[in-house]
Amino acid sequence: MAHVVAEGGGVDVIVSNAGVAGGGALRHIDPDVVAAIVNVNLVGNWRTIHACLPHVVERRGYVLGVSSAAAIAPSTMLGPYGASKAGLEMLLDILRVEVAHLGVAVGVAYFLWIDTDMVTGAERDLEGFTLMRSSLPGPLRQTHPVGDAADAIVAGVLGRRSKVFTPSWLGAVSPARMALRTRLGSRDARAIGPQLDALTAQRVAEQGAFDGALRETLASEAAAESAGHHLSGFERAATSGRQD
Repeated sequence: MAHVVAEGGGVDVIVSNAGVAGGGALRHIDPDVVAAIVNVNLVGNWRTIHACLPHVVERRGYVLGVSSAAAIAPSTMLGPYGASKAGLEMLLDILRVEVAHLGVAVGVAYFLWIDTDMVTGAERDLEGFTLMRSSLPGPLRQTHPVGDAADAIVAGVLGRRSKVFTPSWLGAVSPARMALRTRLGSRDARAIGPQLDALTAQRVAEQGAFDGALRETLASEAAAESAGHHLSGFERAATSGRQD
């Protein structure tokens, strides 16, 4: 950040978007999976924002942290991810109050399914993820272009908005989040619970309680290393990617 300030003269806006996903039925996966994902999605984002804050305060600027629709509604299969994004949302909501007197505005972005490797790769590699998404009502399983998220971020920055949503109708769903945590709200998720449990148990039996919860990507490997692990198949996957 010191280098950025030296080169650019200051920081007016910070958009923090670090994120890695993974999971499975919670009772089967290694607790260090939660630590790895929280290290990136919550602690990593916060370290970045915290390093920027003195410069943003100086400019009376704007902070936008990217949370997720998973912070609004519990997502089976994505427990560690949802917990990390809900934690980031709360940190930012508190920060907004604490820096308001300094002229700094703070926003939280909530995206549903965006057409990135985090979504498309999980659909390809994780059978439980595919099952979870297919159980959702039509609008809730739709994938949205990256450009839609980018446009929402730009609008959020220009308007110094406290909440940014893609798709926009998530803004209407968010106030009803407590209803989504009731037995009725989780009905569809409960219906696929036995299948998700069995799929996770099978994957863990084949790959282990840590590796079985994560895809072999650069982001997942970095998250794993932060929790003291190394994905067993990562060197093969990374080498294959370089050859391709």
